[in-house]
Amino acid sequence: MKEIQYQIASEINRGTEDFPVTETVFHQVSMPYTDANYQMALSDAYQGDVTVVDVPDPRPLSEIQSVRQEENKAALAAWLAAHPLTWTDGNVYGVTEEDQNEMSLNLQQYQVQVAAGRSVNLEWHTQKKQCHTFTPEQYTALLLAIIDYVYPYRRYQEKVKAAIYAAETTEAVEAVVIDYAGVIVEEDGSDA
Repeated sequence: MKEIQYQIASEINRGTEDFPVTETVFHQVSMPYTDANYQMALSDAYQGDVTVVDVPDPRPLSEIQSVRQEENKAALAAWLAAHPLTWTDGNVYGVTEEDQNEMSLNLQQYQVQVAAGRSVNLEWHTQKKQCHTFTPEQYTALLLAIIDYVYPYRRYQEKVKAAIYAAETTEAVEAVVIDYAGVIVEEDGSDA
């Protein structure tokens, strides 16, 4: 965690209006580091003297690791939401965890209804469109394609998670790279 530290100066009249006795008073200022805060500090600081220091994070390491793992999960979710699957039928299908859970639930409900002797259609939808009918084989093939598409990213997520929880310092936790764009997917669907 970085912090900006600097001093601001103000003039105080210790005398009278007719006989001023001015004194320069310095006030210490600190704030969290951001680019905007740094620019503000440069303009406000006495003689432009600004220091950026590392401040130890007061939270327990386990909390820092948990927060970083939540960032890892959110990064995967964002990646999957932004990178749907274009399947062999030319349509685009969502691959988020929610999409996968809904597809699995939809298949289970279909199977229960068929087992109960009901005549039902197995349906699913492309992104932002209405449902259309699939054969069980088509639906299973699509679900397997999504599983195969997502698998390398899940493996990467687990590698990052292991690195986060293996880190023994705050700095090491913060240094763990989370970059789903860098995942290399082999033609067979495995990660490199």
